[in-house]
Amino acid sequence: MFQANLSHRLLCRYLDTTLEAGLVCLNDSSEYVITPKGRLFLEKFTEYSKQVNHVTSDRMALENMCLVPKRNETKRLDVLPVDSALQNVSE
Repeated sequence: MFQANLSHRLLCRYLDTTLEAGLVCLNDSSEYVITPKGRLFLEKFTEYSKQVNHVTSDRMALENMCLVPKRNETKRLDVLPVDSALQNVSE
């Protein structure tokens, strides 16, 4: 609880929610155990998180492409002048 930075109240709320959703259950020893539905949820959530991270990194790359360089910043070598870029497109 401490390492997860959760208060007791918040932990209880999360446990109640996951129990009600059938993602975890209590075994005979009163231990919380993940259910098959909970395992599937984790797999799907992991897949979703990877996609979101990919989209976020693509978004950041696109935003960086739109940044206007500062006056004192040196010119990047991988940037073509507009005329050259338009010639490459029309060829």
